[in-house]
Amino acid sequence: METEDDMPAARPEFVYVSEAEAWAALKTDDGGPIAAEVTRLVIELARRSKTRARNGAQGGLQARARCPIERVAVAMMSVCRASVAPVH
Repeated sequence: METEDDMPAARPEFVYVSEAEAWAALKTDDGGPIAAEVTRLVIELARRSKTRARNGAQGGLQARARCPIERVAVAMMSVCRASVAPVH
């Protein structure tokens, strides 16, 4: 279920995955479906961010995580943005 903010919805089978489980899955060589879902969410957040920038939108994404796995995706996206932020 998508809302008016920029956060893509986690698939129903991942809504109850804890943040600890999501981070643990990302640390393994083969994180399986949990890592794949976090990756899907991060890619979708990046796509939406790029679309907003291309359309001249000011400010960042309005991504409001509704469940733990979405919070992990938002945290990863924040790290990605910080690592590519221009130096002034």
